[in-house]
Amino acid sequence: PLLVFHAFYDALAACALVRESSASSRKHKEIIKASMKRMKSWAASSPSNCKHRVLLLKAEYDALRGKKSSACKAYDASIGAAHESGIVQEEALAYERAALFFIKLGDEAKASHYLATAHQLYLDWGADAKSSQLQTQYSTMISKARKRRSFQDYMIKRSTSVASKLKSN
Repeated sequence: PLLVFHAFYDALAACALVRESSASSRKHKEIIKASMKRMKSWAASSPSNCKHRVLLLKAEYDALRGKKSSACKAYDASIGAAHESGIVQEEALAYERAALFFIKLGDEAKASHYLATAHQLYLDWGADAKSSQLQTQYSTMISKARKRRSFQDYMIKRSTSVASKLKSN
């Protein structure tokens, strides 16, 4: 399992370095591609542990390359796969990364929904410092989203889904 975490977070860090660097980061792009390749092979034998990670790396890589539509689909697929796997912290991370993508696109409504959901998931997971950081950095967007009926309905639906999963286990 440590190798999976290393490959995943190494590739996410490489994505961040490419995003923040004005110079062409060929080395970092190679790290991303190599990690994605390894993660895909692991996902084939253990989808519940790796599928959401592969999809998040795909979303981040597509976003870097300007493939907006593909990135949107991959973010949502990653969120869904993480939710299905019950890996709350990585579902929160996928929501957070998607929110930052939508902020860059100028879609504040979608970004605020994703940020509010990430914030709530980090709270649910017990990551108080992380949820506080999001609340401090994006307080207006998060509070706007929480007031929307669609967000409230979504959170109720999500809670029902989680409760039914717990009952079946």
